[in-house]
Amino acid sequence: MKKFVLRGLFIFLLFNLMCFSNSIIYLRQRSELSIAPSKIDDLFSSEIAYNIYDGLVTFDENGFGIIPSLAISWETPDNGKTWIFQLRKGVKFSDGSPFSADDVVVAYSEGTSEVKNIIEKVISLSLYKVEIILKKPLLNFIERLANATFLIPSKKSFLSGEFKPIGTGPFKLIDYIKNKKIVLGKNKYYWGGEVKSEKIIVKMVEDSYRKMIEFRSGVGDIVRVESKDEESRLPLTEGLNIYEKKSLLLFSLIFNTRRPPFYDKEIRKAFAHLLNKRKLISYIFQDIASPISTFVPPFLKGFNSKIKDYKFSVKESKHLLGKKRITNLPFKCTLYFNNRNNDIQRLATGIAQLTANHGFKINLKKVPPEALGNIMIHRAFDLVIVGFVSAPEAGLYLSYFFNSTGRYNFSGYHNKEVDSLLEKASVSSPLIRYEIYRKVQEIIHNDIPVIPLFLLKSKVVTRSNVYGIKITPLRTILFKNVYKK
Repeated sequence: MKKFVLRGLFIFLLFNLMCFSNSIIYLRQRSELSIAPSKIDDLFSSEIAYNIYDGLVTFDENGFGIIPSLAISWETPDNGKTWIFQLRKGVKFSDGSPFSADDVVVAYSEGTSEVKNIIEKVISLSLYKVEIILKKPLLNFIERLANATFLIPSKKSFLSGEFKPIGTGPFKLIDYIKNKKIVLGKNKYYWGGEVKSEKIIVKMVEDSYRKMIEFRSGVGDIVRVESKDEESRLPLTEGLNIYEKKSLLLFSLIFNTRRPPFYDKEIRKAFAHLLNKRKLISYIFQDIASPISTFVPPFLKGFNSKIKDYKFSVKESKHLLGKKRITNLPFKCTLYFNNRNNDIQRLATGIAQLTANHGFKINLKKVPPEALGNIMIHRAFDLVIVGFVSAPEAGLYLSYFFNSTGRYNFSGYHNKEVDSLLEKASVSSPLIRYEIYRKVQEIIHNDIPVIPLFLLKSKVVTRSNVYGIKITPLRTILFKNVYKK
């Protein structure tokens, strides 16, 4: 029996060696995958999509500028309402069919509410020329096009009832087993130069702990480090390549401004004064996160450097609550957070401890990302910790979260002046637009529907024989130039 088991184990290991010898294995924690760009609303799906599809534009080498991709040039003849794109010739999809203006028309016609809320009409002017008419002028439309929801699949992707992932990117989807693995194979028709790996295997594991234990035991070539807790489980003796990049992933504490107790701005301020935020974040995350005072990353144009955190002051918090003459303290409230990051749980615990005995009693609830999304959409929370990332344009952060009709306005925040200013910014020249963004940040800081917490750095670790990792500011890994010696 023992010989049979050993023989079976040998055959299993030999099979895996044969399958993976020319492949890059990327360890990831389990997550739902949306393969159609129009349905993407999470980092994991975005990462896969950026390796299968291209957009009209992409990020430059630095990662914070926009350069041509499937479009080689563009113009707006009417200050941002109509955009005309000249498309790249000679591009083929992974099935060998040619890319043309018709693919852009179909892709954006089949788009999500985000796309349809912006775009009025898409017209093919010729085989390689397309006109996009927006519902209202948007001079930051080009930056929006860098988001994953605007990536372009083939028009053939929509022919049957089930979406087929056919893109022009460096890889194509070969296999997907939910919660198990994703296999990407080289797209032999790729237009953008050499693709250095034949296959990328995304191995999905149950949780953060198992992900790091597997990597430590020798499984996989690439792993993303999401927390200080994960970093502590990296192999200690093996040579590793470490890739770090500034990230646009911004975490914040969101108040539900539509229900008590946080419908009152003064109570939100009283809560903010109880958080020794920078000390707490530095202690938990150390060098993997950077505390932030406003809801715009500091390396984006329009960032307001004059905004500072609410001062940590129990005395000021008591003063604000005392002015309200509230007799039923403490406020009982629930704080929701993602169950996949131990450092976020430690942060939530720290927030609960800092506010305890000072007017607030917080019940902590850790939930899976999918459940957290539903809770936020239905505003079934008092407090929630959430991360958000977007293309590098300050107005996207502000309009998504603080416009009264913003896609991610989970707080229920509504301020007519903010709505008006963001509307004005969308048709203003860059210098005026950035000044408006700074003004909007001042208003939001005073109204405090959210408490900006920190930016989480991108940190990717590979074996010593793996090279060519490129990380975008959206924290997605681009695998085109990845190879193993």
